[in-house]
Amino acid sequence: MEVMEEMEQKPMPVFLKVLCILTFISTGFGLLGVLMGLLKGPDSASALEQNSVALVKLANQAREDGMIGIAHMFDQIIDMSYHINEHYYGNMLLSLFMVGTGIAGATLMWKGRRLGFHAYIAYCFLSAFGIYLFVPFDSVPLISPILGGIISLIFIFMYSRNLHWLK
Repeated sequence: MEVMEEMEQKPMPVFLKVLCILTFISTGFGLLGVLMGLLKGPDSASALEQNSVALVKLANQAREDGMIGIAHMFDQIIDMSYHINEHYYGNMLLSLFMVGTGIAGATLMWKGRRLGFHAYIAYCFLSAFGIYLFVPFDSVPLISPILGGIISLIFIFMYSRNLHWLK
């Protein structure tokens, strides 16, 4: 009887296939990044200092050019890098969980399960706002969660157009 139900089910929408493939590619690169990050480990104090010096130069140049907002963003990036490095393995574990949730969501939707859509929403929320678990609010450039949230909402909307096919 289960075979008969599968045969009667409509084929997977092409748009859903495309979205799932894009998610598999994105989360696959994310997984590679996390695995490489776990192998590399946190930055040394000298590497952090070297990166900070370069960003401070950019921030100072932006201030001289009257771009105070850009200079503030560089200052926030410096603070954020220290916080992320301080909580490096916690951040890597969160990233691994986040990427796993994204892969699971896309896989479940590929199989026609509505639960995958909900897992994908959790993945989007974590990818846009998970940074706040390790970095204070004022150290995260506002553009990061805004862009992440907008992109996430667009993909959630596109996936939602296929909810009729998901069971």
